[in-house]
Parts: sequence; C-alpha cells; structure tokens
Amino acid sequence: MEPEHAAFEIKTEGERVFLRTMRDGVNPAAVLESLLQAGVTASYAQVEEILSLEPGPWRPIDRGEEDFRMEVRILADGLSAEARLVTGSGQSGQEEEREKRVRQILAEAGVTFGVLEEAVFALAREQVPLGTWTPVAVGIPPKDGVDARIEELVPDPGESRGENEGSVEKARVDPRERNLIRNVKKGEAIARKIPLIEGQEGKDVSGRGIPAKKAKDVRLVPGPNTELSEDGLMLSASAGGHLVRENGRFSVQRVFEVRENVDYGTGNLECEGGILVRGSVAEGFSLKAREDLEVHGIVEGATLSAGGRMILKSSVRGMGRGVLSCGGDLFVEYADQCRIRAGKDVRFGKALLHCDLEAEGSILADREDRGVIVGGVCKAGGTLACTTLGSEMGAKTIVQVGLSPKLLEKKGQLSRKKEELLEKEARIRKNISFLAKQAEQKGLSSSQELLARELIALSGRVREEIEKAESFLQEIEKAIQSAKNRGEVLVRGYCYPEVTVIIRGEALVVREVLEGVRFVYRDGMVRLLPLKD
Repeated sequence: MEPEHAAFEIKTEGERVFLRTMRDGVNPAAVLESLLQAGVTASYAQVEEILSLEPGPWRPIDRGEEDFRMEVRILADGLSAEARLVTGSGQSGQEEEREKRVRQILAEAGVTFGVLEEAVFALAREQVPLGTWTPVAVGIPPKDGVDARIEELVPDPGESRGENEGSVEKARVDPRERNLIRNVKKGEAIARKIPLIEGQEGKDVSGRGIPAKKAKDVRLVPGPNTELSEDGLMLSASAGGHLVRENGRFSVQRVFEVRENVDYGTGNLECEGGILVRGSVAEGFSLKAREDLEVHGIVEGATLSAGGRMILKSSVRGMGRGVLSCGGDLFVEYADQCRIRAGKDVRFGKALLHCDLEAEGSILADREDRGVIVGGVCKAGGTLACTTLGSEMGAKTIVQVGLSPKLLEKKGQLSRKKEELLEKEARIRKNISFLAKQAEQKGLSSSQELLARELIALSGRVREEIEKAESFLQEIEKAIQSAKNRGEVLVRGYCYPEVTVIIRGEALVVREVLEGVRFVYRDGMVRLLPLKD
C-alpha cells in the first residue's frame, strides 16, 4: 500500500499554496498535518472540500489565519464524548487561553460532566493529530440493583457437600443408601434471605441522571413447623422432620410417608420426625425415625428403630437378623425370630415366636382370646400376659418379669467392672508390698522409687472407681427392692413344659401342661396360682 503522502502534493508559489490529489479517499488529517509542517494554516472544512473534488488539478488553499477550531460528538449511550481538532492556531504560548476555548467548545456541545483533564490539556496544546477523534469525557454508568434471593441451607437429598461426600460415596457402593429424606432438626436453620441491593443512578456526560434497574424483593415465607426471625431474614425448624418447599413456602413434615414398599426404590430411610410406610419393608433395609414409626405391610429381615412408638400392623419375619427397637410402646401383630427392645410396653396381636425380647414395661397380648409366646427369651419390667405360653413340642421358652431389663443389664455391667477393679487393686497392692519390703532390706533405686509413687497414686484412683461402682450398685439395688411387688406372668390358656418363669431372679421350670394359671413372687420364690383365685 502506498504511503498516504503519495496520494497528494503541496506546492507554494510565492505567498500562494496549492494542493492536488492523485486519487479519491485521501485522509484530510494527513493533508492538514503536512500543511502544518509546511507552516501553512488551513481549515479542515477547506481541505475536505478540495478532497471532494476530482483528483488531478492544482487548487489554491486560503492561507487566512483561521482561529483554533474543535469538533465534539457525544456517543449514543451518552456515557462518553470525543473531540477532534479541525484546525490549529499554529501558535505557542497561548495554552491557557486555548484550554478555556476547549472547555467552552465542550460546554457548547453539551459536555459538562466527566471531562478528562488530560484530554483538555492535550487538545489545548495541539498534541492530538488534526482530525483524530479522542476521548474527552466519560460519564458514570448506572449500577443495576441486585434482586433479593432465598438461600436454602439444607441440601437436597443425595446432594454432595463437604460433610456429605462420604455418604454419597457410600450410596455408590450400596444402592440402599438413597438418602431420600431432607432431614432437619428442631432449631436448625432452613433458609435465609439475602436482602436486595439497591441500584445506583448513573450520569451521562451532559450531567443528566441515568436510572438504574430496580431490584426486586422476595419474601421468606414460613409454613407449618417453621419460624421466622424477627428481621424476616432467617427461617428455622420449630420441629424435627422432613423439609418440603412448595410454591416458595417452606414447611417441615413431622411424618414422612411412603405410599409403596421400602426397597431399592426408596432405599434406607432415616427421619428426624416420624415415618409412615403404607407398604412393606424388604429384607436388608432399615428405617430409623426419631419419633413414631408405623408400617402397614410385612417386614422381612429388616432393622427398624423409633424414638417414640412403633406400630407394625402386619407380620415381622426376622429371619434371625430382624431388629425392632423403640423408646415408647411397641405393637406388632406377629413376630418371628426377631430381636426386640422397647422403652415401654410391648403389645402383640397373634404370636411372638423365638424372639429375643426386652420391654421396660409389660408384654401383653392385645386380646384375651389369642396371643401365643413360643421359644426365645422375653423379659419385662412389669407383667407378661398371653393366651398360650410354650408349645406341645416342648420348645424352650424363658420369660422374666418384675425387673427392668436395662436395670439388670446395668447391674451386670457394674458388677463385672467392680470385679475387674478389685483384681486390679489387688495386683497393685501386691506390687506396693513388694517394693516396701525391698525398701526395708536394701533400699530402692531412683526408678523403683518413681514406680512406687506411681503405684500408690494409681491405687488411689482405682479405689475411687471401685467406690463409685459400689455406689451405683447400691442405687440399682434400691430400685430393685422398690419393685418387689411388681411382675407376674398370666397365662389365660395353656402353659406347656420347658417354660422357665423367672421373677426377681428366682426361677420356676414348668414340668407339666397347665391351664389358666399365673406365676407370682411370694416369700422369696416363684409360686403358681390359679388365674382367678
């Protein structure tokens, strides 16, 4: 591409100056710059007019001393303006006057805000090439408002987060770990509102305001079992359960309902509230409710746990690995080969077969005309009542009543711990005695003296633990004595041989078929009485 100056020529004849072009489209700024270098002042408009004519002929240029001229344009968004020099004064020493002139021209063009001082300085000193547009003012763009939003603080079931990554990995390995329930505890934060941020108005180069986009507000709407903070920014659970959000409103369901079966479609379930299963529970699955648990269908080889009541309206086939535990009353229609633990009473509809059962309260058949207990071990803190106890085939059946199973278990644990501590104390005293004799005969080395001090200190700590265990055992014995009149076994129908009845630690083994009897504790032994006497 040929240089721009090759597209035009300038010549002088005495006081006159001429210009001619060799082609169309010559840049006026390049011509004006060449004229300035030649010491010729010309207007931009005059040069543009000559360049618009047919190339070739020489055309005179008016050398009139034209004043400093500048053009200004405001861009479409109004946030910036540009200026260009049309003509220069060609004179030095008048920079301050030209700065005033630049500001005057800008004001006349409507540019009154955001003027760039460095641009004014450069234009006034003609440091910007003639005809070149340069930024001369910048406005302030508006800052749009930020809408308020609701941030959920409880992750969706299965959602991966820092402390839940292990659960997600576990679910990949075991498809039963589906984690479908969105659990929240009482008092736990559910969601919070992030307040809106108001927008800030902008200003264009003419000083006019530019409105910002208004932010939209949103309400944090509480639902059942939730409570909103006074400032309306934090929502918490007022009860434990399953968190639900519908139509923008949060609520906590106290009971999580499963309309079908608990299987691979649901996975294991754990809820801070209660659980209601309309269908059955498949083998190998588990349910855990902090409050009540109710199942309408069959339970097979599953693990069920409830902090409150447990109601099982159909049969439970434990298969030797089924576990039922609850903190309150338990009702089961039929249970076979299960491990059962209840914090209060156990009621059953048809039968308890070969179960390992412990109830802090009583074990009672739900109806007087039915209720069979065969095999296994049944322990109750209160009364055991059934229609049939044992079987004609002589299934070994053990029933124990009158004392809290937990209390007896605790007593056994403390007794074993006391024996271990007594043995430990005896060994320590033996070692201390040996060192004492050694000291009398030939003295002790520094290491032996240190050992002796450590053994004496240890002996004191062990003695404290023994005394603490003895104190707890005394409290348990008092509780046992206070329950001396509790507990009896009522059999409305038949009681068969190989049934062992234990009341307050005393046992009676049934050797023959009995009908309509009750077992009670009298005078330090288990006695057999008629059901009605």
